[in-house]
Amino acid sequence: MNNLNEKVSYLKGLMEGMNIDTNANEGKLFAKIVETLEELSREVDYINEDLDDMEEYLDAMDDDLTDLEDDFYELEDEEDEDEFYEVECPSCDDIFYLDESDLVFDDEGLIKVACPNCGEMIVINDEMDYFAEIEEDETEETEV
Repeated sequence: MNNLNEKVSYLKGLMEGMNIDTNANEGKLFAKIVETLEELSREVDYINEDLDDMEEYLDAMDDDLTDLEDDFYELEDEEDEDEFYEVECPSCDDIFYLDESDLVFDDEGLIKVACPNCGEMIVINDEMDYFAEIEEDETEETEV
């Protein structure tokens, strides 16, 4: 509050320039008022310094929190990166989803999955192109 300090200094100089007798009652009053204003000005300076320190500390905390959020959501995003494949059962028309861990090849090199609704075995290898199309569509949607 440089402006406040300047104003108090101006009042002090004005009082001294007017040759106010500080031994008279009015002079004592003016001297105490100027002295009180100087103390208030110093206190405001201390408060502003503390406020600046608190602002720096808060900014640092905000940066740290942002880093933690980025790390947390990055991990969450990595967990969400599991690819799920939509499969429609040809028998019951039930739609279910598989992730990559469900895609296990048998001895013949085929991927067979049982429908969770009706239990029919579904051969997925014929539909692998279908999965690739879904992944491409999802990629195109996220790029837009």
